[in-house]
Amino acid sequence: MGNKGDVSVENSDQLASTVDDKPAASLEQETENEKAASFTQQLHTAHQLLNQNAFDEAASLLKTLLTQQPWSVDALVLAGLVARWQQQPRIAREHFKRAIYVMPECWPAHFYLAELYRQGELTDEPLQRQRRYAGVVRLLSADPTSNGGLGTIAPPLPPGDARFLAERHLKAVNTTLATSSDSQGV
Repeated sequence: MGNKGDVSVENSDQLASTVDDKPAASLEQETENEKAASFTQQLHTAHQLLNQNAFDEAASLLKTLLTQQPWSVDALVLAGLVARWQQQPRIAREHFKRAIYVMPECWPAHFYLAELYRQGELTDEPLQRQRRYAGVVRLLSADPTSNGGLGTIAPPLPPGDARFLAERHLKAVNTTLATSSDSQGV
């Protein structure tokens, strides 16, 4: 049978294993927090580079970030804006579409996707423009101060301005569609 000394050894072994487990869990959590903080800092850096018109540097950084987190709405929207400024509308469209897939309430992605069509950067598709602008109006009517699902960066355009512009462009595209359907019926 065990004596008093044996019990102490067993208890100290259990205590040691408990103490050893806690730092590992804490260390793992700290590592995850550091990764998240680093990703967030890099997103802010990419946003700054975009604002400074350093598009190549921003694109390179965003490519790395999207490799790490391919479904980051913030990174997708920024990458779409950078691609747009680099006159790569097809790449911009793909980034905005992925952002909408991940976060359907991402009104900045809807807005800038519509802008690609309206500005002639992509072959104009009035129904796509209408759908995207209507989405912006619907989303911002429901929540006028929405950040559009962006978790780190601020929306590239203030929500009130985006809604005003979307309503204006929606009215214009509705007129275009009505005119074209009238002329087709004649």
